[in-house]
Amino acid sequence: MVDEKVLDAVPEKLRKTVKKHLAEEAEAAALFDIDEFIIGAEKVREVYVREINRRVQYKKLTVAEGRELFKIADKDERSAQHLFLLLHKANPNITREKIDKLNDDEAAAILSAILREHIFLRTPTA
Repeated sequence: MVDEKVLDAVPEKLRKTVKKHLAEEAEAAALFDIDEFIIGAEKVREVYVREINRRVQYKKLTVAEGRELFKIADKDERSAQHLFLLLHKANPNITREKIDKLNDDEAAAILSAILREHIFLRTPTA
């Protein structure tokens, strides 16, 4: 149950201890309850964006929203829509038109900060 790739990064002397700790951690983990995660998806989250000196609220995307987002071929359009979805879910006053009026640097800084916080939200790159 221990990911061997994780252990490859651990010095040889510590591998046995780390492997034991990871196995104990996995054994103690609760079973996956999808309803718990669905409720958690509605949580408003916040990230500090240093480049604009602001805290930005957002909500994570669902799998369905991600699928729709990935259908957008143009990278710039996809990024703008991604930012819109993340922010609009937390604040319905944020419209796509307002996102389109943002300075490119500011929009990129906000989206980057959110993606750094939740790396799995990244859109495909091509």
